[in-house]
Amino acid sequence: MDVILLEKSTLGGQIAITDLVENYPGFPEGISGKELTSKFKAQAERFGLKIHRQGVISVKNDDNNIKILQT
Repeated sequence: MDVILLEKSTLGGQIAITDLVENYPGFPEGISGKELTSKFKAQAERFGLKIHRQGVISVKNDDNNIKILQT
């Protein structure tokens, strides 16, 4: 399966601007939201995720139930 992430603003959302995340498994001393988001991104890209910095304007279904996105 080919997967694309479309993100028009900050990658990771709220967690990306959080100073310290203390309750995420695997980080007993906590981790900054920026660093955690960076690790999420690196892992996802390692498995083939393509990230495009675009927002979605509209979503439509065609006759075969295929989604058509306008960015």
